[in-house]
Amino acid sequence: MKGVFKNWYLAIFIGLLVQGCGNQQLVSDLETALGGSESEAASGFASSISSSVPSTTNSLEIPISINLASAANLKASDLACSGCIVANCSGSGTSYKCTVIPKDVSVSVQLVSGTLKNSSGTPNSSSNVMSFVVSAADTTYGLCIKASNFYKKYGNTLGF
Repeated sequence: MKGVFKNWYLAIFIGLLVQGCGNQQLVSDLETALGGSESEAASGFASSISSSVPSTTNSLEIPISINLASAANLKASDLACSGCIVANCSGSGTSYKCTVIPKDVSVSVQLVSGTLKNSSGTPNSSSNVMSFVVSAADTTYGLCIKASNFYKKYGNTLGF
């Protein structure tokens, strides 16, 4: 049905008219053809971030899960972060996993509204903010370990 309605206003009007008549299947078909529901088009598709790690932690790598209500291509750079680096994003469609590497005591990650678009061009809405408090000593240690592992893997490529 994609491309049947060139004017999405007309399609929504027809959908509301049909919905008033009780034909839910036709309404569902119209929403699919338009790339989502009327409310989704107005506010964007939902997104959420979760983690099995508690909000107060001494973890040097924090796994997070990102769930999207509509399929999109998520990259680490799509996430707004403070006090951390987001790396190792994997997944597809509506489910992704990433690793948060703390750089500071206070860490937060969010998927900001409008960062992603689904195949119909509908943007995402803002996700929840995932926040962590990380021990300063452990954070410093984590950065030293990461630097040490980089040196072991790549050698003195930075010219120090």
